[in-house]
Amino acid sequence: MPTLIASDEAGARNPPRATSSKWSAILAMVSFALLVGSYIAAPHAGHLTLWVISDLVVAAWAICGLVTSTLAPPLGWLISCGAVVAALAAGAAQLAQAHDHGAHGAAQVVAIVAALLAMAVAVHVLLSLPRGVLTTRARQSMMVTWYAGALIAAGLLASSTRVFASWPIDLAWAVVIASSLPSVYARYVSAPAAGRQRMQCFAIGLSLAIIVALVTLCLHWLVAWPTSLAPTMLAASALVPLGLIAGALPVASRADRMLVHVLTVLGLTVVVVGAYLIALRGFGKAPNNT
Repeated sequence: MPTLIASDEAGARNPPRATSSKWSAILAMVSFALLVGSYIAAPHAGHLTLWVISDLVVAAWAICGLVTSTLAPPLGWLISCGAVVAALAAGAAQLAQAHDHGAHGAAQVVAIVAALLAMAVAVHVLLSLPRGVLTTRARQSMMVTWYAGALIAAGLLASSTRVFASWPIDLAWAVVIASSLPSVYARYVSAPAAGRQRMQCFAIGLSLAIIVALVTLCLHWLVAWPTSLAPTMLAASALVPLGLIAGALPVASRADRMLVHVLTVLGLTVVVVGAYLIALRGFGKAPNNT
């Protein structure tokens, strides 16, 4: 089994870290139980491929929380809590589709509330990198605002009988990530060496996910493949927790060099995708074999 890198704090065997690892393990088992339970309760839900990919992504976050808790206990515990909420959202949404056929019901309400809380936890993780601690009052106040906003939005959506489209949620995730990146960079500058390596691995995973998303969007717009964007986008998002998991392995010592290459590929991808889309708008049609 590969040896984990050094933690941010001295004393690898102190009781708080051991306790956090135990709680993360318990929360990971809760996440897996929710995911398995949703399949038992709704074995014939539609869009099976989408649900399988969604559950695998949640499982990746649960494992990420368990691994991270050995090095940065607060961050690992926070990620594990987010995985539980995400598992609850995914399971409830699957039940809503199978039994309520997507109509407004108890399962749909639970899915909406859990999804918005998972979004708030994601912001909490981003603002507290690399250790999982909000070090300033400004960040703490910002998180209170995010959680309050998530609960208010959840209450409004849950009380409505309308069925909403999925694109506002996708847009909200993009806003969450974009609005948190400046704060993440500010923490990176003052982070210790192990924390910087963890954040570099996170940046690698996020950059790779963005590359896959851009290429997928470009292919979908140009040649209508893949026909459904959701499975590929969800699968690409698993690269983010995998990046954080890599931050706990010896390979993290080379994360700075790998990040340079990944960012180069990301920049090239943006240029190429942008050029194709501009050409598509200019010519008014997608390219063909001729």
